[in-house]
Amino acid sequence: MPQTYRSYHSNFKIQYGNGDLPDGISELIPRSTRAAWKDKSIGSFWNPIAFEDQKDNDLLITRLEAQNKLLKKQLKIAFQLVLLYRELLALMPLKNVHFVKLRKQTAWLLQTCGQHQLERVIWRYLPFNNNQYSAWNSGKQCWKSLLGLCRKQNSQQLSVSEQEIIRSECLLEKYAHWPLLSIYYQLMRDEKLHCCKSTFYKYCRLSNITRKPIRKPKKYQPLLATAPLKILHQDITIFKTVNGVKHYIYVIRDNFTRAILACQVATVYNSEIAKQTLKSVLQKFNLLNQSGSLITDDGAENKGELTKWLASSATLWKKIIAQVDIVQSNSMVEAANKIIKYRYLFPKPLIDTTELTKTLELAVENYNNMACGVLHGLTPNEVLKAAIPDKHFFKTKIRQAKQDRISTNRNIACQMICQT
Repeated sequence: MPQTYRSYHSNFKIQYGNGDLPDGISELIPRSTRAAWKDKSIGSFWNPIAFEDQKDNDLLITRLEAQNKLLKKQLKIAFQLVLLYRELLALMPLKNVHFVKLRKQTAWLLQTCGQHQLERVIWRYLPFNNNQYSAWNSGKQCWKSLLGLCRKQNSQQLSVSEQEIIRSECLLEKYAHWPLLSIYYQLMRDEKLHCCKSTFYKYCRLSNITRKPIRKPKKYQPLLATAPLKILHQDITIFKTVNGVKHYIYVIRDNFTRAILACQVATVYNSEIAKQTLKSVLQKFNLLNQSGSLITDDGAENKGELTKWLASSATLWKKIIAQVDIVQSNSMVEAANKIIKYRYLFPKPLIDTTELTKTLELAVENYNNMACGVLHGLTPNEVLKAAIPDKHFFKTKIRQAKQDRISTNRNIACQMICQT
């Protein structure tokens, strides 16, 4: 390896020649270098300051310390700028709620740059201008708000009690299988909360409460009924219990109300059970003498006895094979299969047929009494009983709650001192 040589500042050499260099630092200098310095006079060391002025070592040390302090400040400012950008990039697009989280770092950066005449330089690299900073910085900050904003200055945000209702209700065990939209409508029905859906989702997100359903893009227009019990969907799904027995679950779902009308368990696979399942549903709702459409797939369980019974004069219902007679799939009942299995059956081990049957009864009852977003907050059972979905049903209560919220937030007796 090539030999390297270390150079030393002339002021450093002068301090060594005057004996002002600490012993700990002197020992770090090679012995041969120190010997060479002893043979030279102090005046032989190059220095832009005259030799007569070099006797005042305190002045030299003070100047070096000032230079080092300025350099340290500049490096610290650059480091904080890098950290600030890293935070801002993670929070893009930058909004007021993001600035609240970085207020202290930004204030320190601008104050330090102003003290060292670097304020004009730093504004070139910040992702907001001076006017935007002043507008954001004039707002008061409250740590009790999920948005980080003072309730008196931003009185339209949800109150503390409404925030707590969203957080506590979404974590209840009885809503563990419900999507957030159903929980939202249930809170509206119970009159525990009145706000729009986007606000509810926003506060759920801020509280780290999420549901992530997996949806595939639609390739065709879905088939929609105009009234309850006019279009039914029938399918079969398989579930194996802990004891190793394979069970066939015959499911029938209504197109308009999304209600699960039947969930029959059997250990055999044939069209006779499919026929009996459909027949029991038509008898339960007095549909034998009414016309309608039954959509099935092209499976063997939907042929044979089921086809013969539908073709006879005993019923006016017409069987339609999905993706054969129509371009649409039978996804309506396939979605019900997934709901039953992934929300109610898979989360806990089921030992045998008896336990599976009991769980399905409870699952169907729970699902049919769940507030449905497609029905604008009504449950499938309510729509089956002639209730009419109305998307404007909660509009008046939301408007009134908004006015009450402004008054509540403005008059809140808060013990927190909002930071400016």
